[in-house]
Amino acid sequence: MKRARYLLPSLVLVLGIFTGGVRPPHPIDGWIHPSVQGPARRVLRRELALLPAQSRENVTFVDLDGTRYANQPQGDLELYRPTGTLYVSAGGEQAVFPPPGPRRTAAPRQMNPDVLTRCLGDTGAYLRMFTKEGGRYAPTRYTYIAADFSVRGGDTSTIKITDPDKDVAFVFLGGNGTNGWWLDAALQYSPLRKDWALFIRDRGKALKSQDGRGDLPSSPELSPTLRFAPEQTITVEMFVPQKPVFGARRPLDNRVAVVARGRQRDNGGVRGGPQVRSYIIAVPGGWPRDGFDGGHGVNLRHTVSIAQKGTLDFTTGSYFKGTEVTNTWVGASYATRRPLRPSDVQQRCSFPNRDVVQTRGSAVDIVYDPAQWR
Repeated sequence: MKRARYLLPSLVLVLGIFTGGVRPPHPIDGWIHPSVQGPARRVLRRELALLPAQSRENVTFVDLDGTRYANQPQGDLELYRPTGTLYVSAGGEQAVFPPPGPRRTAAPRQMNPDVLTRCLGDTGAYLRMFTKEGGRYAPTRYTYIAADFSVRGGDTSTIKITDPDKDVAFVFLGGNGTNGWWLDAALQYSPLRKDWALFIRDRGKALKSQDGRGDLPSSPELSPTLRFAPEQTITVEMFVPQKPVFGARRPLDNRVAVVARGRQRDNGGVRGGPQVRSYIIAVPGGWPRDGFDGGHGVNLRHTVSIAQKGTLDFTTGSYFKGTEVTNTWVGASYATRRPLRPSDVQQRCSFPNRDVVQTRGSAVDIVYDPAQWR
């Protein structure tokens, strides 16, 4: 459902014309709920100016210390901190991801992007594509990636997680910064709810979408949750904003925007029509606007995985079938984004082998059941 922008600032402007002495409203204020005031509103004005207008409906900004600012009433993001190979929430819930992959991806020769090679791994099976690292004189630097993920979960023929404390199904975009600071924007499957939560991980923290209406008053027009329905195609974008559209004095380095579009599910079922959820994550370094710094460039990736906690075990009986990653776009900026070309691809790889990770055209099957291996 299309959300209307708030009209209060326009009313203030009209009154100001007749009364005199009233400062015109900030051009971003129409995207911020009236109950958000003071320092939080000033922070959101600065950050929302970095996003294109079509991505400003529901925005959460996460500062370096984990402080979150939301422009709309919506479900909160639960903060996780890294502990060894796990990420742990304040309530003790543990999360695990596949490894982020190498920072340097330059190779002495052109690799065939259609050839599936073997990755390294220690946290579960996965299939990954990653781009080249944009260099000082490279034809392309990479600060933008987007893809369509066909997520499953409607029945047990497409996805089955036998032990949620052991196996976790993911699809995600990600990237490595110029200094090795990685960031991932993942959709994580819930076997209990049979839907997908957004999970953003960087090297210093992770944030998972939770149920709840947050701290702001809610209304029937504003979706209170951050869960995505199964059996649909969800579009995810991840990019470094290049410059403010308006309302900010200067561009900002070390911001990564994540935008997810898809049908959402709340406690009453699936809400109709596409919904947009946007996040801006502040990182301590490695994500410059031009994608290159200190002799290194950003490289980007997408991944399909069943991650595992503890000792690897590819015989648990879990599986994740028929997932497709299509319409991948990359670019040196949001404005110059374009479809992925073979010349952008550094490598496609899988772990541990082609019995566990099976490909059928553009579809990927990850199977932890020897009886179904080829």
